[in-house]
Amino acid sequence: MGYGEDHFACRAAAAAHERPVRLGIQNRRHPLPQAFIHGDRDDIVPFRLGRRLYDIAPPPKEFYEVTGAGHNDLIFSAGNVYVERIRAFLDALNPKDPGGP
Repeated sequence: MGYGEDHFACRAAAAAHERPVRLGIQNRRHPLPQAFIHGDRDDIVPFRLGRRLYDIAPPPKEFYEVTGAGHNDLIFSAGNVYVERIRAFLDALNPKDPGGP
């Protein structure tokens, strides 16, 4: 277990399983579009918790796993795909009118 995981486990072990549930309840009351972008080598926030938040979130939502990325190097690991995925998510939320400008 790395420092980030150990620190997270020590400081938030009790809340780690309860907080996503509370967030999920809040999200259902006030659903907002959510894009989850998580590195599969994140040593600060365990990947499984990011995935759990995604699983309980109501749509519209998207989960983008960045292979080989940690917590703070997502954009560097994903390159241009990082911005393309965010742009595609936002575009899907606000489709352009085919007859408009």
